[in-house]
This record gives sequence, structure tokens and C-alpha cells, in this order.
Amino acid sequence: MIETLKKPLPLRLVDWMLEHTRFPSIIVGCCIAIPMLMLSILSGAFYPDDVRPWSANPLEMTGLFLMVAILPAYLLMCLVASQRHSNRNRDYIARNIADPAMIHSELARWYPWWVLAIPFGIFNIYFNIGNELSLNPSSPAFAVSFNIYFGQWILWTAVGLVLFFAILEAHLLHRMSRHVAINLYDLNALNGFGQNALSNFLMIAGALALTTLQGIDQRFEWVNYRNGLIVGIPALLILVPLPIWALHRRIKVEKQSLLEQIDLKIRSTSTSLEAGDLERMNELLIRREQIQKLRNWPMDLSIFSRFFVYAFIVPLAWAGAALMEVFLDRTLGL
Repeated sequence: MIETLKKPLPLRLVDWMLEHTRFPSIIVGCCIAIPMLMLSILSGAFYPDDVRPWSANPLEMTGLFLMVAILPAYLLMCLVASQRHSNRNRDYIARNIADPAMIHSELARWYPWWVLAIPFGIFNIYFNIGNELSLNPSSPAFAVSFNIYFGQWILWTAVGLVLFFAILEAHLLHRMSRHVAINLYDLNALNGFGQNALSNFLMIAGALALTTLQGIDQRFEWVNYRNGLIVGIPALLILVPLPIWALHRRIKVEKQSLLEQIDLKIRSTSTSLEAGDLERMNELLIRREQIQKLRNWPMDLSIFSRFFVYAFIVPLAWAGAALMEVFLDRTLGL
């Protein structure tokens, strides 16, 4: 059913790489990062110490071009890495819902909109570029200006593309979580929903951490991180709870319903100390305790604990960058 659905071009390329290459994520990352870095280096834009107005602080451009090369590469690597997991999730859902065609109809409704990532990248250029740029080929600032424009377009197109497919996948899991069968005694089968939330969390945390590359010039200015936070925080608030919240509510309802049934049986069971009655009561009490201890989220302890580990990625990256600034200031000042 899912195989007959025509996927968007980016996902078809990802599927081809998953099938025909050994390290698809690394290949995609290198295909983006290396050409972007080489373009800025060979054009002289990577360290423009003789081009005004950047000659006063050429490391600012070095940090910027490092970020626009590495960050989109990282995001597209996340997209490639998540695709295999998404395929497994869809196969599991298709086997455990009454109407697997719902998956097809939901994806077919949203797939055509992926092309909006291209104008999304163009639109965001105007929010990230100053007025000192010149695209006049005879201008000394042309190489730096072109690299800034091109780098920002690649960066924000990658952001739009990856966010679109991440939100679509989270939305699909949210919709299907209302229909997928739940077995309270086999909640590990639902870990794919929690893994999707965790992967989204890691992707955004890693992307925000990589924005610290702009601080290589030891100037941590709010404007360098503002747009990343404006996009990253709402994305975090959507992509983490969306695939798991409805399933979490259903698990709680299923548990409560089962506990009520057990309590009803307990109230109707004799409290005498005769062997048969005592054994029956103990079985019900043990079963109730087991149900009460079942988790309420579609993720096991290992997935849950990693949320706390990944939560420290961004503050540690920013703190490390700040400490490096202090260290360099003291070292260079000696």
C-alpha cells in the first residue's frame, strides 16, 4: 500500500541512497558541507581580511561560512537517518490499524506541499542579511556577498525541507496514534512513536548547538542566534509532543479502564481466608499493582532518559563557546 504512493523527489533520493549506499547520511553531509566550504575558501570569502567592511573582523565571516556549510549538512543527515525509522513506523502502523489506507491518504494530502521549502529559503534571506552586500561583479565585496546570499538560501531551504518532512511525520504519527491498537502488556511495540519524538529533539538541539560556530570571532551577539531560536523553539514545542501526546492519553485511559475492571472484580471477590478465595484475591491484587506500574508514555526508560541527556547539548555548547572566549582573551592578553 505505502510502496505504491509516489513520494516527493527528496524522499525518493533518500530511499535510493538507503538502498544503494553504505553510509548515506555521511555521503549527504559531505556532498553539502565540502562544496560549500570550498566555494567560500576558493572565492576568498572565507577570511576576507582585505574586504571592507569585513576586514575589521574577518573571523565573523569565517564563523558564518562554517555554519552555513555544516548546519544544512547536519539537518539533511538527520533527514536521511530518520527515513529508515519512518518506514519501519509506517509498516508497524499499517499492521495494527483497521484501515491501512488512512496512511496513504494522509501522506498523499501533504506530500505535494514540500516544494514550499524553496521559497521558504528565499523568503528567509531577507531576514538574515544586512545592507552592506553588493552583487556587482566588479565590487570587491562581490565574493563575500554572493557566498552570504547563496549560503543563507541553502541553509534556510534545508531548514524548510527538513522541518516540513519532520512535521509531516509527527503529524502522521499523531493521527495514526488515535487508531493504532494498544496492548498494555506490550508497550515496547509503541517505542517507535517515542523514538520519533526523541529524534526530533536531538535534531533541533544539535542544530541550535551548531549555531555557536558563529561565535568563532569571540563575539556572541543576540542577532546571530535570534532567528535560530525563533524557528527552533516553536519547532521543539511541536515536534516533541505531537507524535506521542495522543498515544499517551490513550494509554492512560486504557490503564484506567482496566484498573476499574480489576477493582470491580476485587469488590465482588470473597475476602475469606479459604485457599481458593485467598488465591483469587491475591492474583487480582498483583495484577492491579502490575497495571499501576505500567508506563504512561510510548517509550521505554532508555528513550526517556536520553531526553534529559540531549537537553544539555545546547547549554553545554553555548557555555563551552563562552569559556573558550574567556580562555582566548586571557591567553592573548598575556
